[in-house]
Amino acid sequence: MIDKNRIGEAIEDHLKGHIALHKANVEVYMSNLIGIGDHSNIMETIEKELAEISKYEGMLAALRSCFIDK
Repeated sequence: MIDKNRIGEAIEDHLKGHIALHKANVEVYMSNLIGIGDHSNIMETIEKELAEISKYEGMLAALRSCFIDK
């Protein structure tokens, strides 16, 4: 039998991992210009990372409100 709590926790951890990855990228871009090398348009690059954070935060909120918090 599938444990719904365990699956929910695994999905939550997976989404949190994506959020952490994209946050780390933004921190690197904002604090270490040497790390930008291939990114000539830093604002656009950071904007893309923020969009990814927003996407995964939205998915995490949906998971919590529809499945975990009930």
